[in-house]
Amino acid sequence: MLLSLLIVPLLLCLPGASHADTSRESQIEQADAYFFQGKKLYEEGKYAQAITLFEKAVAIDAKYRPIDLAYDYSWIGDAHKALGHFDRAELAYMRVVVTRKKVLGDEHLDYAASLSDLADLYYEKGAYDKALPLLKLVVAIRKKVLGEEHTTYASTLNNLAVLYERMGAYDKALPLHQRALAIRKKVLGESHPDYATSLNNLAGLYEDMGAYDKALPLYQQALAIREKALGEEHPDYAKSLNNLAVLYERMGAYDKALPLHQRALA
Repeated sequence: MLLSLLIVPLLLCLPGASHADTSRESQIEQADAYFFQGKKLYEEGKYAQAITLFEKAVAIDAKYRPIDLAYDYSWIGDAHKALGHFDRAELAYMRVVVTRKKVLGDEHLDYAASLSDLADLYYEKGAYDKALPLLKLVVAIRKKVLGEEHTTYASTLNNLAVLYERMGAYDKALPLHQRALAIRKKVLGESHPDYATSLNNLAGLYEDMGAYDKALPLYQQALAIREKALGEEHPDYAKSLNNLAVLYERMGAYDKALPLHQRALA
């Protein structure tokens, strides 16, 4: 009994490793609290306040868990982007790219996602020459990791196609839209809203190319799918009505365009 009583104070006098562990866990919990409070503020549209909390999370995560810095900076980038602070958003997204490449490697899907976010920012800035190599890299990573019949790969092909369209490279955009359409048809089926989106995107390209006869049946099919899958009160259904109406206008078929515009506004 005496021996056991002596052991307790001896244990209490050992170096404070457990105290350090407790302090570390406490700070990590605080970082999590900052992060989730920041997300809540972001979702409420309070972007500047959200950034302040995300930056507090960064200060802790930089010390204890560097991998989580990518999540912190990603949200900081999103918040700056929402505020129109594109230069600050760019710096934040670049930190995400560097962190994920270092920690996860350059073939990881999260690394591809961070490249995609940076490319989207450049796209919004109109810096298409900077967005292009990033999106090409995203396509290559997702093709290798996910395969050529994955819907995320199809979405990436679509994004690259849209970028080429903005650059006026219709010849490069066309096969990408066609490939994305084929993947979604095979994987999702012809009644899925995402398949309708691909039909709509391909139709839009044909319209820009002046190939109205090719665009028309695609817009009509997209409209029919969205009406059935989403209903007549869904915003995407209204967009399809408007797209078809505008095409009819360009074709000089004003009598067909008018009722579609009226339905879209109803």
